[in-house]
Amino acid sequence: MISLDEAKSNYRDLAEAYLREVYSIDSLEKGFMNSKGNFMVPTGIDHLITLYNYPRVENLSEEEFEFLSKISEEQPKEENMDHVISFIEQTYRKVLYLPGWEHGDGRTGEFYPSIHGEAVLPVDSIVFRFHDSIPNIPIDKINVEEEDRKTRIFMNVKAQFEKLANKENKDYVWLLRF
Repeated sequence: MISLDEAKSNYRDLAEAYLREVYSIDSLEKGFMNSKGNFMVPTGIDHLITLYNYPRVENLSEEEFEFLSKISEEQPKEENMDHVISFIEQTYRKVLYLPGWEHGDGRTGEFYPSIHGEAVLPVDSIVFRFHDSIPNIPIDKINVEEEDRKTRIFMNVKAQFEKLANKENKDYVWLLRF
């Protein structure tokens, strides 16, 4: 049996891979990177967009936790990938939560994600975090026009993405830059 920390890490990796596919995050990233916004992936992070939610694997049933342990120890193979996908598909709504909120009680809470103001999100929201590296230069040397252009591009794409994602799926999906 794997440790709780290993289970959380493995579940998060599997859920993020699944949700990146469901919401076409790779295509979204590619669009940002090819835009005129000069977006840059920060050092030490693999993607421009990552899943913000944290896994609470304690919400898994005993059988589900055993399955997660088994696939974590064996490393999923192509022949059992359908079972892994099905497992994540059936469990992520009860496992993923926003930090600081208890999951599943239907409440909303204030969430201060970005320079673009606060957001009041349902507790069971799926949040993708948009990372953008700002060059390490003094604040008085930042190109304000370029940063404004980046913000406009982000806000336009964010609105389109969220409209499509929330229309086609059963999740509350957000793309936040913070």
